[in-house]
Amino acid sequence: MKYTGLFALGCGLLTATAGIAGTTASDSKQTITTPEQPPLTEIISIDSSYDFSSRINQRNVRRVDTLYNSIELGHRIQVNGPWYFRVGAAYERYDLGSKDLGPLPNTMQSAAGVFALEYRYQDYTAWQFEIRPGVYFEHEVTFGAFDIPFNFGGVIPIVDKKFMAVVGVGGALLWKYPVFPAVGFLWIPRDNLQVRAYLPEPQIRYSVNDHLDVWFGGQFTEAAYKTGFNSDSDTSRGVIDYQDYRVGIGGNYSPRRGFNIALNAGYSIRQEFDFYRAEKRFISDPTPYVRLQASVEW
Repeated sequence: MKYTGLFALGCGLLTATAGIAGTTASDSKQTITTPEQPPLTEIISIDSSYDFSSRINQRNVRRVDTLYNSIELGHRIQVNGPWYFRVGAAYERYDLGSKDLGPLPNTMQSAAGVFALEYRYQDYTAWQFEIRPGVYFEHEVTFGAFDIPFNFGGVIPIVDKKFMAVVGVGGALLWKYPVFPAVGFLWIPRDNLQVRAYLPEPQIRYSVNDHLDVWFGGQFTEAAYKTGFNSDSDTSRGVIDYQDYRVGIGGNYSPRRGFNIALNAGYSIRQEFDFYRAEKRFISDPTPYVRLQASVEW
């Protein structure tokens, strides 16, 4: 699926590292781990979004709308000092709605284990190596649906806690491009302002108070699935690479340590459904989207 669940999110190359320097003067009151505070070891997260109906650039597919839902559970085990091993499970699903989808699947889903080695700083993950072995399929689980998406990345302080490089690499066997490197930066010009210039979710974020952040930015999603039978011999039982390019505004509300809820909305600039092995690609027109996320750690 899109590798952006709890740590963005499926492609999600570096979402887990977003917080390391993001502990500003305002939100540090809520999140800094003191000796009296135990580490956050249990994780539950959900992510739901909806891309409204849009036209597709192929005659045999009229319109499509895309509903996405995911849930992830995790548990951290302290290995030594700030090093933790995280183990969990994730289920993610896209449902495509249309009167005539043509060769496009009406469902893209995955069930995977989650295994990660993390270097934790305060309540954030500074570095991680993560794999998600599982099945990525339409309706039928086959050997060809097995995949092992991975990501490795973290942050490198450049100028104290004001400017940091963000580096990483991610990929999956089923992706059109199996390895995807990423480089960016995190800049904090003021205690309540952050510029997160890195994938998969670049943002300009402003902290209103200790509990509320608002932001403007984008989201890039990539995922790949083994499809089932359809009437098109070129794409039947093939592999589809899915991408979504979004821009929007949103807010994150964190009333207490370990709890976060986020709501955002905007435009999906384009969705791509690429049967790259058959050289057939379907592209949607721009359409509005809404997204709701929530996570609890304790």
